[in-house]
Amino acid sequence: MFITAYIALLNDDLKSLDEQIKSKLKNKIFSIVNFNETNAELYSNFMELYDLDSNLLITKRILQQFKGTNDVELQSLILAMISNLLFICVENKRYDGLEFFIKNANEIIVTPELFFYKNVLVFVEDLIDYHVRHDKASLEKCKLIIENIKLTGMTSYGNELSKFLKITE
Repeated sequence: MFITAYIALLNDDLKSLDEQIKSKLKNKIFSIVNFNETNAELYSNFMELYDLDSNLLITKRILQQFKGTNDVELQSLILAMISNLLFICVENKRYDGLEFFIKNANEIIVTPELFFYKNVLVFVEDLIDYHVRHDKASLEKCKLIIENIKLTGMTSYGNELSKFLKITE
C-alpha cells in the first residue's frame, strides 16, 4: 500500500490511487496517536487526500506534539505542513480559525535553512489577508514574494505560485 502510494506521490498523481488504498492510508495516518518525524512527513505528503476538517484536526495534533522543537528539519516540516494547510484553506475559501496555525508558524524563528519555508508562509498569509480584508498591499506583497522566489532560481515554483495567485485572486 505505502509503495503504491509513494509511487503515485512521486509521479504527482495521487488521484490515480484507487479508493481502497486511499482509505487505508487515510485511516492509518488518522489513527496515529503519537507522531514522529517520519509519520508526520508521511501525513504532510498525503494531506491532499483528506478533507479540510480532518487536515485542520491532524495538523493541530502534530503542532501541539512538536511545539517548541529546535530541530531544524522538524521545523521545516512543520512550516511546510502549515503552508500546505493554508493553501488548502484558500482553495476552499475558508479563512476562519487559522490563527492557531499562523501563530505556531510565526513562533519558529527564521534561519537560513528555513527562509524558503517562511517566504512561502508569508505569501499564503498575505493571500489570506488579501481575501479577508481586500488589502491591495497584501496582494502586492504576494507578487514581490513570487519575484523573489524566481530571482533565487526557483522559477518553476514561482510560476506555480503565480498561477495559484491568479486562480484565487
